[in-house]
Amino acid sequence: MARDALEMPTGVTVSLSVKIGVPLCNSRSYAKQPPTSLMYDTVEDSFASLRCRISDRVQAIVVQYDELQTTKKVKSTLKIEPDFLVLVKPSLHTKQSNFTVVHDGNFIDTVKLAWTNHCMKATRGDFALEVFEYLEKIYRNPQQLHRATTSRRAEMSARILAADRERQSGPATLEYLSSTLARQVAEPDVVNLPSNATIRQLEHIDDSNADIQCERRQRAAASMQEYREVRFQINDDIVHIRVNVSDFSTLLGLPGYDLYAPFRAPIPTTVPLDNISDCDHKVDSD
Repeated sequence: MARDALEMPTGVTVSLSVKIGVPLCNSRSYAKQPPTSLMYDTVEDSFASLRCRISDRVQAIVVQYDELQTTKKVKSTLKIEPDFLVLVKPSLHTKQSNFTVVHDGNFIDTVKLAWTNHCMKATRGDFALEVFEYLEKIYRNPQQLHRATTSRRAEMSARILAADRERQSGPATLEYLSSTLARQVAEPDVVNLPSNATIRQLEHIDDSNADIQCERRQRAAASMQEYREVRFQINDDIVHIRVNVSDFSTLLGLPGYDLYAPFRAPIPTTVPLDNISDCDHKVDSD
């Protein structure tokens, strides 16, 4: 049975919902719940006046949204475009991708279509024109750190060593400084390097390592000599006598190689460019 046609009222309730996302795309996030209501007079009001009131309400919603973000660690805001789109849901089961973008030319026709669809429902209830506005979410927390990739660390190391300074950084200090500066978003200062307890400790490690390396080089050079100087005490006097190393080692029963522990330089590791499958924790589906 056809339902009786009803005349559309001149005063229409506009139910404004502000969603977070892209127009005509699926979005389940609302900037504010429940929707806010506006009154629109189909005779006296224009679409331009309604658009201005929608803009004011949306700005108020964005202010409330920003106030709620103050207590969150990752803060965001909603961007309002000057030429934002106003979308209408003409029927109950219309998908977001099929919402109608309204303007001066089609707004009244869209309102009439929504009223017609409302009258066709079995349970009519109060009529409200469902209007939607989509806003883009923008995170206000800028990126605080860069990834200290191999290329960025190498670039920082080269720039640190290229700077003219009284003392250049050693291997341990240079590795720490290059990693620290590579993570900075702002332009790093490679001339005025930081000075703290960590840097001073690394400089001490570099100095100790340099002394050890110097001693190892001297000992390695001396081990290649056929005769070495040995101190003897004769009649309470210290006498320096050069002796044959091979003969002296044989006399003392020492092997013909260096008894000092061998030194192995640190082996640099390369970081894989792609993600590696976790074989250790892989669940066997068989």
